[in-house]
Amino acid sequence: MKSRAILVKGFVTVLACAVISLSFFLITSPITLQKILSLKPQNGNLTLYYSKFSAFDAQDISDFIGSIPYKNDPADSWFVDPKLKYIDTILAGNGNCSNMAFGAMYSFIESKNQAAIVYLFKKDYGFLYGNGHTVMSVNMENQNIILDLLEGGIPLQNQNYIDAEHFKYNKKDIFYHNALNDRKDTRNKYFTHNYLQGVVELGMMPQNEIVDYFNFLNRFYVSLGHTYLEKLIYDTLSLMFGYYPNTYVGENFFWQTYNNARLEVFFAYIFLGSFHLLYMIFFLLLVNGALNIYKNTNKNFKKLK
Repeated sequence: MKSRAILVKGFVTVLACAVISLSFFLITSPITLQKILSLKPQNGNLTLYYSKFSAFDAQDISDFIGSIPYKNDPADSWFVDPKLKYIDTILAGNGNCSNMAFGAMYSFIESKNQAAIVYLFKKDYGFLYGNGHTVMSVNMENQNIILDLLEGGIPLQNQNYIDAEHFKYNKKDIFYHNALNDRKDTRNKYFTHNYLQGVVELGMMPQNEIVDYFNFLNRFYVSLGHTYLEKLIYDTLSLMFGYYPNTYVGENFFWQTYNNARLEVFFAYIFLGSFHLLYMIFFLLLVNGALNIYKNTNKNFKKLK
């Protein structure tokens, strides 16, 4: 009984830590938990694309972006199910830059084409709260290029395609936007000097990890009748069990971010640790309860003899 009391006390303590740390993010910004725990320093070469997939044809890219029914005032897309996200963003024209990137990834994975998600991180670390811009890197005819789905085209740097893994900003650069959709023009507010001079890092989300994330969702997704609640629950579960795709950045930027957000990092790892401790202690409580039942049953049986 003493061991059970210790386990119960430990369970309550860990549960309190989990509730407090999770409440912190629910009050401040739920996405911050995801951003902190999925941010990883890049050590060595990063494999951006799934090796079994193939390159795009230029016409495939043009047709894909050209078919998106962009809206003047699109609603955010909270669908977590990959196929529903694709339908709501790419087929219906809803969503922000990140929503559209994940929607497109569903289509690209289904067609077995090489693509990855890229984040433009600014000096103000606003990405921890959902600010910033998301684009895609695709292998088009064996050349890495950036696609800006939100702006409906391909940004160019000095009339050349931009390789996200080797992008370097220069004040003398000339940027142009090649629009591939009739609803979009050649203006792109993100690939301008005004915006890019504040960008300090490009974060890379590899395709193979996105494939694993989608497979996790396809295995366990059950509709709960509320898209935002589903997004919070399933993304948190995938994050806790290591299926949410990581975003890789340079080591200096990684530590600068963690140093700039010490309180958020503290609560993020408190929640991560307490989440896993909760089900382990719960399992021990079940084992302890089963042993006590066995002992009591055995004791009563001996008395009957």
